[in-house]
Amino acid sequence: METLKLLGAKALEIGKIHKVILMVDLGDLREGIWPEDVDGFVAEAIKIEGIKIVGFGVNLTCYGGVIPDENNLGRLVEIAKRCRKNII
Repeated sequence: METLKLLGAKALEIGKIHKVILMVDLGDLREGIWPEDVDGFVAEAIKIEGIKIVGFGVNLTCYGGVIPDENNLGRLVEIAKRCRKNII
């Protein structure tokens, strides 16, 4: 969240909006917001001036060796749909 606040502040300084893709951790344990924390994180992040959330991403097969499949990528899609419907 702190990084988003800094990005937003700098964007406002130069009259821009930073487009942001939020990373979700779906088991590879490398980066991202835990799925159960996404809704609260997004609800706070959309209040930050100077940024716009434009999507969600995931990093798989890197550290933890989680292979992308219909289940974990489907989970990412469901998270994005839920956020679009309820928050964004």
